[in-house]
Amino acid sequence: MGLTNPNFSEWLYYFKLDVAHLTQFQYSMLSLMGAILLSVGVAVYSIWLKEVETRTLLTIALCV
Repeated sequence: MGLTNPNFSEWLYYFKLDVAHLTQFQYSMLSLMGAILLSVGVAVYSIWLKEVETRTLLTIALCV
């Protein structure tokens, strides 16, 4: 599919493997950790931060 419709994610995958010298295992573990942390972030937001004002959340995000 990338031959007819190239996208940035395929280029980034080969960049990480060839230029950044990541192994496929490291790349997959980073992807897995990203998905897990994204799920944790959604849970934290839905449990505790749903009622907080948007400006306050943006300020917290800038500090982090």
